[in-house]
This record gives sequence, structure tokens and C-alpha cells, in this order.
Amino acid sequence: MTTPQDPFAAPSGNPTPPPPAPPAPPAPGLVAGAVPAVAPPATTGYGAYRPEPPKTFALWTIILTGVVTLISIVGAITAPAALEQAKEILLDPNQAANAQTASVDVLDYLVIPIQIGAFVLLALWWGRVRQVRAADGYQAGGIPAVEWWGWFVPIANYVLPALGMRSITKGLTGLGPLLGWWLAWCAYWTTAIISAVSVSVGTIANMNADGTLDNVDFIDGQLTWTYAGVAFLVISWAFLAYIVQSVTAKLASPAQAA
Repeated sequence: MTTPQDPFAAPSGNPTPPPPAPPAPPAPGLVAGAVPAVAPPATTGYGAYRPEPPKTFALWTIILTGVVTLISIVGAITAPAALEQAKEILLDPNQAANAQTASVDVLDYLVIPIQIGAFVLLALWWGRVRQVRAADGYQAGGIPAVEWWGWFVPIANYVLPALGMRSITKGLTGLGPLLGWWLAWCAYWTTAIISAVSVSVGTIANMNADGTLDNVDFIDGQLTWTYAGVAFLVISWAFLAYIVQSVTAKLASPAQAA
């Protein structure tokens, strides 16, 4: 005779384990059993590396070009005395050996290495901007390395650097500042050429058979060209400083780097 099963008693023996939970459904867009694809890292023209914006190059470019401009201003201030001395030398070439030109020579010798340094830093800034923009996916195009050699091609140097600057700054600065920089710079060059030619022509026209000059009044016109040239140089530097600073700041902004 069996004993009736107590419904409230603990079950005898090992209980049967519950069935396993069903597998989770695959994520949308994936087939069950497939290995999810991993997207490759985003790359640009320089791979995953983006060069640092040229902040240091920009700072020293502005400083050194500003120093060159300042020396030119000082030269313009001292130009009347220098021209009077030049007139005395032209009237009596024997005075040339004894002329006291130390102050003028100091400025001349000082400005040359600063000009070279300013040129090198501007070219380095220029090249770095091109690299950063390439890393951001923008191909500047234009003539390669024109910032280094474009200044030295006769006649074409009135165009090549401006085209090169436009190619790397397009979309970061307007055409107005670029034209302000370049047209003023070309005007500065032009005044320097006119000044040198006028001195040569005046010297030849007033030269005697023995090599002396009877009239040196033609040299007075050099003051006009000197003052005009310095004014153009100041304008050109102001626009260049704006271009260098604004382009560098935009390349360093998070929105541009994204």
C-alpha cells in the first residue's frame, strides 16, 4: 500500500534542471552567426596623423617681417641726412673714402640676416599650412614649393607667390587681404626699382668727362620714392600679419581640426 504524496513536501531526488534560455536575437543588420565587421580608421592624405598648426612659425614670421618693416621706417627717417651725404660724395668722389656712413651701414648689415630669417620662416609656415590642410582632406594644388623659389623668377615673381598663397589660404581668408598684401608688396618693389634706375640715369646724364658731376639735384627725388616705398611696405606687412595670424588660428580651432 502506497502512502499518498504530500503536496507540501520537498521533492525527492535531484530536480530536473530548467531548459536553457534561447539565444539573443542578432543585432539589426547582422546575420546570425556572422562576425561583425570593424570599420577601418578614418584616414586622410597624411594617414591618421595631422601636423600641428604652425603657431611658432606664424609668431616669428610676424615678428621678423615686422622688424624688417621697422628698420625700413628708421631708414626713411634718416634718409634726408643720408641723401645729403650722398650728394657730397657724388660732387667729390674723393670724399667717399672718408665718408662717415657707419650708421647707415649698420642698418644695411643688420637688415640682411633678418630678411633671410623672415623669408625662411614664412616659407616654413607656408609649407606647414599646406601639410595641415592636406591632412584635413584639402588639396591646395598649385605649383609645388613655390614659397621657396617663386620669389626669384624674374617678372614671374610678381605673380607666383601670390598664386601660391591663394592656393593654401583659400577658404580660410578672403581675397581682399591677399590682394592688399601682394599689391602693396609689388608697389614696394616697383618703387625700389624706379629709385635705383633714376639715380643711375641722373648720374649718367650729369656726369662730366672727368667723372665728376656738376649737378646732383636729381638725387633729391629719392626722398619721394623712399617714403612711398616705406608706406607700401607697412601696408603689405599689416595684411601679411593678418593673413598669417588668422589662417593659423583657424587651423588650430576645433571646428577646423574636426
